[in-house]
Amino acid sequence: MSYASLPKPLSPEQVIRSAQERAIRRRRKNTTPKTAMPLPFTPVSASQQLGHAAESQACYYVTQHGLCVLARNLKCRAGEIDIVARDQNILVFIEVRCRRNANYGSAAETVGRHKQKRVIRAAQFWLPHLVRRHFKQTPPCRFDIITFNGSRLCWLQDAFRTV
Repeated sequence: MSYASLPKPLSPEQVIRSAQERAIRRRRKNTTPKTAMPLPFTPVSASQQLGHAAESQACYYVTQHGLCVLARNLKCRAGEIDIVARDQNILVFIEVRCRRNANYGSAAETVGRHKQKRVIRAAQFWLPHLVRRHFKQTPPCRFDIITFNGSRLCWLQDAFRTV
């Protein structure tokens, strides 16, 4: 083997430049966007559309009656709270129920003991956050139900209590 067949040693500047180019290629390779996959479309059923419309109508109704809506659709593992509102110094958790027809009972009858417990657990989960954000100290709480039987709205204030 002769010296002529061996590669020439690189200068320090050439080594640095080569390392920089490799790093740039690696970064480009890692940041190139993959083929963008569209997010799956989750269709909204007719009953979900009806429920969203009922919640919006309930928000409008309670604001017209002097309550201040603080949040909507608060979800956690325990359950969901449809509307959280403030009635002067009272924190109000509102469950909205809707029925197109009363063949299987009224909308108020669908809020049984199990649903009440779920709403109470969700309220207990969100209470510290709501107090920190909107109150100076823990206010008295109230659980209301707003029902829609067909197009008729019924507001049951203080519908149930914690045990």
